[in-house]
Amino acid sequence: MHLPGFIARRLVFQGKRSFSGFITRLSVIATALSVAAMIISLAVIYGFQSEISAKVFSFWGDIRVKAYEQDKASVAEETFIYKNDSVERTIRNNPQVKSISAYATKSALVSNRKEFDGLLMKGVEKDFDWNSFSRFIVKGRKIQFPDSGFSKEVLISSQVANSLKVNPGDKLFVYFMSEGEDKARIKDVTVVGLFRTDIEEYDRQFFLGDLNLIRDLNFWEPNQIGGYEVFVKDYRQAEAISKDINQSISINWQSRSIKQEYAHIFDWLGLLDTNKYLLLIIMGMVAAINLVTCLIVLILERIRMIGILKSLGETAGRIRQVFIYHTLFIGLTGTLIGAVVGYVLCRIQQQTAFIRLPNAEAYSVASVPIQILWWHIPLVCAGTLLVCTLVLAIPSLIIKKISPVKAVAFR
Repeated sequence: MHLPGFIARRLVFQGKRSFSGFITRLSVIATALSVAAMIISLAVIYGFQSEISAKVFSFWGDIRVKAYEQDKASVAEETFIYKNDSVERTIRNNPQVKSISAYATKSALVSNRKEFDGLLMKGVEKDFDWNSFSRFIVKGRKIQFPDSGFSKEVLISSQVANSLKVNPGDKLFVYFMSEGEDKARIKDVTVVGLFRTDIEEYDRQFFLGDLNLIRDLNFWEPNQIGGYEVFVKDYRQAEAISKDINQSISINWQSRSIKQEYAHIFDWLGLLDTNKYLLLIIMGMVAAINLVTCLIVLILERIRMIGILKSLGETAGRIRQVFIYHTLFIGLTGTLIGAVVGYVLCRIQQQTAFIRLPNAEAYSVASVPIQILWWHIPLVCAGTLLVCTLVLAIPSLIIKKISPVKAVAFR
């Protein structure tokens, strides 16, 4: 029989009505809350990063190829380039590329004859990757393209639709100014769908239409475009693929990943990593301090027992094992309970999205996003137990200084 383990089990299961029993239960609860908080926090942080990144990539693609214009803003009308079959073939031949489509943008005033809103029209063609964009359509349908001419159908954001008081099926008047013209050209268009990304920069600035309409307004030829959008299979490879494309295209063109184009969004997402590490450190310290406090209380309450064991010849090291086993039981129980609670709450939020955010535009999401990676839970559990085990060695050294004679007389 392993004596320290036997005594530790007796203390755990027969000391429930003592003060140490209360401290044990309290410590289990505190440890469980710390572990659950770490698991939920990691899932939320990764959820925010994943969800917002996916929205940016779904709206603009992972890479943009367009005319090289130094220091030009990412949100601005492009200088036209000509479609290039060899460039398209080079891009498509990359095994990491999922799709490629042409686009162009043009500034416009959108009106319902009573109110106006300044927007940027994003023109797309039939081969536009609707599979990626469809997640944003909240009402209506996607644009249908005619065999000749241009479509007068547009998609606008639900935010703009509320501002202009329009719904799918309603008409809008769009005023375009072209270079060299004194008067705006007016086009009447039909709203066929509403989209919502919850990213303020997109919902307040863009609407979708036919690229041929922009060609008509700019007096472009049929093979002139603003640039290419490239969607890749793994967004983490976007920058490497963009560099490869840059090496194969004309020096008058440039290829940039969306992370480069919208660096401010991804810099903000990168700041969440700092919050993640700070949170893990703080919650790990809470769990460790909680178990240290519990161990000190257990030792102080069992001073007479320590004295008796010492007088019977037990070493301080074996007596220390009793209390370490006891607190490890608390840590292991609390960690397992916290892991289960954290995982269950994350799954409930994933399935129901019951925690809504009061201002979706401020957070770029309507509800708290959750992403559980397979290694999150075992990492948090193992890390918590490791930190607690290392810290427990400090207060257990008190046992060395306890005198058997004084301990037995202790009241």
